[in-house]
Amino acid sequence: MLKKNEDFTVEQEHAENGLGNFTMRYPITGKELPPHMRLMCEVIIEPGQECRTHVHEGDTEIYYMLSGRAEYTGAEGTNTLKPGDVTVCYDGESHAIRCVGDETLRFLAFIPYTK
Repeated sequence: MLKKNEDFTVEQEHAENGLGNFTMRYPITGKELPPHMRLMCEVIIEPGQECRTHVHEGDTEIYYMLSGRAEYTGAEGTNTLKPGDVTVCYDGESHAIRCVGDETLRFLAFIPYTK
């Protein structure tokens, strides 16, 4: 399968337990995803917006930072993330993320099922 950038699905979504709306760019969705994947997308968060703490059950969430800076709270405590950093929130763990600074935060999110 090949899908061009201009064909991605783009949606505004309210942050889970969070403040503001995020832009979500979905390169592949639904039946295009492998059966073990729940989600793959680029997340775009404006300064000051956040996704508050929530728990993952039945899946794992992986973030790969592309641009901007984030305050991320997970199993290791609260840390500042920059481009190139990776986080993993394993099944049963909780996490939160907030865009800090003046630059828009962009990262890739992958959520494979664990069960």
